[in-house]
Amino acid sequence: MKSRIAKSTVAKNLPVFVFPEELNFIPKDQRTHKQVLTIYNPYEFEISFQVLSNAPVRYTVPNPRGTVKEHCCVDIVIKHKHFEESCFNTTDKFKVEVYHGAKLIGSKVIVSHLKNEDNLSEVQSLVKFTYFTKLHFVVHK
Repeated sequence: MKSRIAKSTVAKNLPVFVFPEELNFIPKDQRTHKQVLTIYNPYEFEISFQVLSNAPVRYTVPNPRGTVKEHCCVDIVIKHKHFEESCFNTTDKFKVEVYHGAKLIGSKVIVSHLKNEDNLSEVQSLVKFTYFTKLHFVVHK
């Protein structure tokens, strides 16, 4: 009976701790082509996560799902794979959803900018997105 009570006391909208809150990809700077998101779990229970994107064709996320033990963190690598000039100065978004068991308990949006050399100091204003899709990845043998 105690375990049912403990599970039911987990709030529906807990804060999600992800750093950094913004990613900046610059085509001419290879150091920025691969970025790391860190998901922190300050809670007394294990959480699972899922990373979604509104532009999954532009990014590779080798491990878009996983778990984080209590009081631990995990690093998620995000690689930008398409640097087309038509996509310069665009803003994409990632959504990190956090679960306790099968129950969604929180989410956080991470903004991603693709900047050309001319606007490195300027960040485009955020645009509203309508949906996120699951990230798909292909294993090459």
